[in-house]
Amino acid sequence: MKRLLLTGIPHSPPSQGTPIYCPALQGLTGGQADLAMVMPRIDNNRALFATDRTADGTYAGVLTCDPFGTADSFLRRLDDHGYSGVANWPSAILFQGQVKQLMASMPATSDLEYAWLAGAKRYGFQTLAFFRSLEQGRAALNAGLRHLVLHPGLITQTDDGPPDLLIASLRGLIEKLHRQAEGVEILFYEHAALNNNIRAVDVGADGSVAYLAQT
Repeated sequence: MKRLLLTGIPHSPPSQGTPIYCPALQGLTGGQADLAMVMPRIDNNRALFATDRTADGTYAGVLTCDPFGTADSFLRRLDDHGYSGVANWPSAILFQGQVKQLMASMPATSDLEYAWLAGAKRYGFQTLAFFRSLEQGRAALNAGLRHLVLHPGLITQTDDGPPDLLIASLRGLIEKLHRQAEGVEILFYEHAALNNNIRAVDVGADGSVAYLAQT
């Protein structure tokens, strides 16, 4: 089963999983990583180039709503630096209600993230589209993306066992998206900070993404 690691640690060991390097996550816990978009700690996209050339297979976690520069020149720099793929993290997928409306005025929305990823795919990059809901998953598929990562949402586990209703909901969501288009691969973000007992195999995912924090 495919395994990737979302991390703020540069040059993390590939033996643990294919890295998704997102500099803004450095020093953050798994729970804090969900809020990376609204935590202006560093210039994430510039910091992607602050390390030595990346290892083969590394994905860049990109703040796609960055208003500075052009997508073509940025993608060219990512390619030159050795990144094989891109993912929309930090992401707007978790915003709801008034916060979602405020972020849309930036603009920062999941739809815009998927449009950016589609452009990166045309450029030749592998892409990973994080999503939280069936609506977002369908939007990613409609944008031509076929490699998705399901975030379980910010629902905290309240007991010691796997929450059956949440597992059934996530499994049903994945099944619907698998039926929508051919060749769809859906990974599951194993969010230990919220739901420690839910694994990719429980929800019928094709692989997993885990968070690797600094120790």
